[in-house]
Amino acid sequence: MMIYGYHVGPWSWVWMTLSSVVFWALLAGVIVLVIRAVKSPERHQSLSDTSSAERLLADRYARGEIGTEEYEDHLHTLRARVP
Repeated sequence: MMIYGYHVGPWSWVWMTLSSVVFWALLAGVIVLVIRAVKSPERHQSLSDTSSAERLLADRYARGEIGTEEYEDHLHTLRARVP
């Protein structure tokens, strides 16, 4: 059975092409975000450990448990470890 009068115009091809490009771009973006999310906890974990160590060191210095020279020495050591 043939249907007369049905014609795919030039805008239909444009929409099909654009929707295909958008679909593949979104799929690639999701894959990149998933890969980054899987790899990033290790990196963020080490950075948060350093900041919490600095906070602990600052608390000890504020309470007077360690002196200025020891605080600066330990702070320099902590910051030297961060890549």
